[in-house]
Amino acid sequence: MFSTKKDVIEEMNRMVVVSLHTDGKGPRKDEFSRLREKLTGSITNPAYVVLDPAAPDEAVWVADYNDAKADSFAKKLARARRRVERAFLRRNKVVASTK
Repeated sequence: MFSTKKDVIEEMNRMVVVSLHTDGKGPRKDEFSRLREKLTGSITNPAYVVLDPAAPDEAVWVADYNDAKADSFAKKLARARRRVERAFLRRNKVVASTK
């Protein structure tokens, strides 16, 4: 995570954050690069992706370095997280309490 903005850190702390290293010479570099390109449609770093664990092959939301620098980045992360949460509730037929 590159941001030091408090609101971005707080939002990312509500997620499972995974770093996918696609630079360097690691043994899985090519595999990881293909995954990054599949999820983001881009070959550039860094990329930020929100995934739904139930459908990890499709990105719910994608951002690049310029998006991450924007003041609205934390709000966009929160929106993507809420989309995943709503999908979870629908899949599990969880009904919100009215209390």
